[in-house]
Amino acid sequence: MNLRSLSQAIPLSIGLFPSCTACVLRQQNSYLKLLLPAIEVRHPHLSRCLAVLMPSTTKIVLISEFYHRGTLLELILKEQRIKEAPQGVRMFRQLIEAVHYLHERNIVHRDIKLENILIDGNGDAKLADFGFARFIARRERSRSFCGTRPYSAPQITLYKPYDSYAADWYALGVVLYTMLVGKWPKDNPRTTISFPDSTPSPACRRLIASLLEPDEEIRAGYHDCVHSEWMALQPDWIFADQHFVYQRIHSL
Repeated sequence: MNLRSLSQAIPLSIGLFPSCTACVLRQQNSYLKLLLPAIEVRHPHLSRCLAVLMPSTTKIVLISEFYHRGTLLELILKEQRIKEAPQGVRMFRQLIEAVHYLHERNIVHRDIKLENILIDGNGDAKLADFGFARFIARRERSRSFCGTRPYSAPQITLYKPYDSYAADWYALGVVLYTMLVGKWPKDNPRTTISFPDSTPSPACRRLIASLLEPDEEIRAGYHDCVHSEWMALQPDWIFADQHFVYQRIHSL
C-alpha cells in the first residue's frame, strides 16, 4: 500500500525533523539508530509509526496514525480530571503495558507526559513521540537531561547519573497523579505528596507514592503496579494476550 492509498484508509499525522537536526543526524550516520525505536515497536497502546521518509538531505519525515480525540492533557483540561474507575485505571493499565513492552526490548521512552499520550476513538490510550527514545542497556546509568521537567525524576533535575528505566516509571507516577487529581504533584521530592480529600482512593495513593519515590532503587515498576492493591480491585481486565489490554469503556 502506497502513502496515498494509506492516507485514504486511515488518518495520518506527519512529524518533520528540523533541517538542522536532520543534517546532524545524517552527518553522524545515526538517524536510523535514533528512529529505530519508533519504527520497530508494535503494540496496541503505542502510536504506530507507519513510514519514515527522507525527501531531501535536510528533511526527515515521520508518518504516524492521527487520533481525533487529541491528547490526555486536552482531555484533562476539558474534564478537569479523569474518573479513577473505570476510566483512569483502564488508561493507566494500558500505559504501563506499553512501557513494559518497550522496556522488555531495552527501549526507554524518556519523555512520558500527558501531551505524548493520545486518545483514540474508543477512548484507549496510545503512548506517542519517540523523539527521546533510545536503546539503553539495563543498569546503564544515563547523564543527559532529557524529557520534560515536571515529569523528571529527582536524579535528572539534580544532574546526577540515573536509571532511565526507573525515570520512565517516575514520569508515569506524575501522569497518574495529574490525570486523577487535575494538578501537578509538588515539585520538591522531599515534600510529602498531598491529595484532595475525596480523590484518589487510598490504594491508588499508595501506588502513586511508590512511583514518585525519590530513591530509584526502591521506586515501583511494572510488576509493582500490576500486583498493587489498586489493580487487584479491578478484576474485569480483558487481554488479547499477556501484554495487551483492550478493556473498553463505552461511556467514555
